[in-house]
Amino acid sequence: MNDKRKTKEQRIRELEAVRRRLSELEKSVAGMKEPGESIKESEELYRTLIETSPDPIILYDLNGKILAANMQTAVTYGVSTVEEFLSAVETVFDLLMDEGRTHAVANFGHTLTTGSSQKSEYQVRVRDGRCIDVEINSSVVRAATGEPRAFISVIRDITDRKRTEESLREAKQRLDAHFENSPVAIVEFDPAFRVIRWSGEAEKVFGWSGDEIIGKTIGDFQWVYEDDVRVVINVSKDMLSGIRPKNLCINRNYRKDGSVIYCEWYNSAIYNENGKLSSILSIILDVTERKRAEDALQESEERYRTFVDKANDIVFGTDNTGHFLYVNPAALRITGYREEEVIGKHFSDFIRPDRRGEAVRFYGRQFVKGLQNTYMEYPVLAKDGHDLWFGQNTQLIVEEGRAVGFQALARDITDRIKAETALKESEERYKNFVEQSFAGVYVVQDGVFLFLNRTAAGIAGYEPEELRGRQSNSLIHPED
Repeated sequence: MNDKRKTKEQRIRELEAVRRRLSELEKSVAGMKEPGESIKESEELYRTLIETSPDPIILYDLNGKILAANMQTAVTYGVSTVEEFLSAVETVFDLLMDEGRTHAVANFGHTLTTGSSQKSEYQVRVRDGRCIDVEINSSVVRAATGEPRAFISVIRDITDRKRTEESLREAKQRLDAHFENSPVAIVEFDPAFRVIRWSGEAEKVFGWSGDEIIGKTIGDFQWVYEDDVRVVINVSKDMLSGIRPKNLCINRNYRKDGSVIYCEWYNSAIYNENGKLSSILSIILDVTERKRAEDALQESEERYRTFVDKANDIVFGTDNTGHFLYVNPAALRITGYREEEVIGKHFSDFIRPDRRGEAVRFYGRQFVKGLQNTYMEYPVLAKDGHDLWFGQNTQLIVEEGRAVGFQALARDITDRIKAETALKESEERYKNFVEQSFAGVYVVQDGVFLFLNRTAAGIAGYEPEELRGRQSNSLIHPED
């Protein structure tokens, strides 16, 4: 029994062992289903990624025969379906231009040898005959044994990028040409105000070569005149902050030889998409000679103004219609007018009415005929109403071939006119006295009668007009 009981217990244990084994097998089978489902899910995900890729993807064997492609490949090639593409293109080499095929073979060989992914640029011909620029990134597909079975390539259309790059390259070439051929100095700075470009004209203006300057900041060498450093710093801060992205800065600079020049800096700040300073382009004009000329002109004008203001003679200027633009203090002192009573008025308003028309015609003729200088004497009415006589030299002001005004220097000749008038009146009185005298009066010079009054001519039986100019001895008897 014991044996029978033992056998029964043994069978129970064996049955339990079978059950445990069955349970393990069931779990094993269940576990085997999970990887299969995962693989299936992975394949679906992989297929979805390929089909939704914005780039063409091609699978081809080691000889280049195309095995599969995604829909974007068909679209890029110019057909409606993948099947149309596969029937139209047999190998990957059929897509490439002649000059790209040899390059592709070498790249595929390198990929097989090294196992590394290769990225290369090619020109591909699509269905309508156009050539597009593409970037191909290829890798090897291997079997479970590790043996290479095929290639898979991701193709990206870079035609627009290449065109953009070409446009940028051409623009850069043009910019470089303009940069180097510019008749003005051009300097470019980075955001830290380091020099990154230095034109040939900049070398001529400042004396330093590009090798000496590129990479240096304004503060690395003595370039800005000490008294102008603060101005330059403020302009730099304004461009850095974006307050004044475009500006004109006039300051003094040192040249390499230590001399000082005046420069006009036309600065333009360039900012990136985030609003941060990217670079500064400066066009520089050396205006030293112009500044010296301006300073000399200013000094000359100041000297002239001092001369005009302190002159005893009258100095004034008018526009080309004769209206006063300025008068000096002497003119106001002599005439008694205030400046505001003269400026803007016509010159003829101050001339005595009986001579006004004559003066207007005189200076009108000077303007029309373009006479550079004229002289005229005319009476002016002072503010208190009394007559003043001016002897006036008038210059016609011509700019760029066009008469723009008059400038005059006049002298008060009132006393001379009065003296001449008094002398003339005295001469008239003396003449009347002699003419009416009962005594004979005559004047002889070099034996010729210059003057005879009626009494003297009458003694000889002549009229005065008959004897004037005759020899005085013609009246003497030959015997005497």
